[in-house]
Amino acid sequence: MVRRRKVLVGIGMSIALAGCSGETETGASEGSTNEPTQTPTEEPTTTLMEETATATTTQTSTPTTTTTPTSTPSNEIYQTAFEETLNSEFDQASVRAVEPHQDNMVLEYETRSAETDVLSRQIAQVAAAFAAGVAEGWDVEYLFAYIYVPNESSEIGSFQIHREDAAGWMDDELSSEEYLSIVLESLEVYE
Repeated sequence: MVRRRKVLVGIGMSIALAGCSGETETGASEGSTNEPTQTPTEEPTTTLMEETATATTTQTSTPTTTTTPTSTPSNEIYQTAFEETLNSEFDQASVRAVEPHQDNMVLEYETRSAETDVLSRQIAQVAAAFAAGVAEGWDVEYLFAYIYVPNESSEIGSFQIHREDAAGWMDDELSSEEYLSIVLESLEVYE
């Protein structure tokens, strides 16, 4: 247990992170968010202008509002995809829980390694999976991640990721090194 805590401290000082080098999946989200909003707004505008002279504008505005909410998937879909991605790709770790808390998400995961490079890859995998979810439309302000070891009920460390940083990395505003440096700056080791 003490060795793993010392390794976590070492992670905070190193940025030799492999496994998080620009895996982007943003192509689908750009087309899907723009198309549904353009189609409904063009038709109702014409309808409203045609019926302005006849006092039925309140009737035509009601159908317009019913078409827009169906285009946004719920956060539960992203939460499930995030958990499944981590469970399938995690290097010597497994997800204990992924739960919403207000506008944030809380991840608890268990590591089975004390090696710095493996723990670094795990943090990078969490950061990459969160960024991919944000790029697809996951509406979460922060991800708070808590690290556990097998058969322990208290966490040995934690880190957090802000949505703006994840989006910045996916939009190429931050390099992988800058993004992961920000994530690692938030790393806390518990005694």
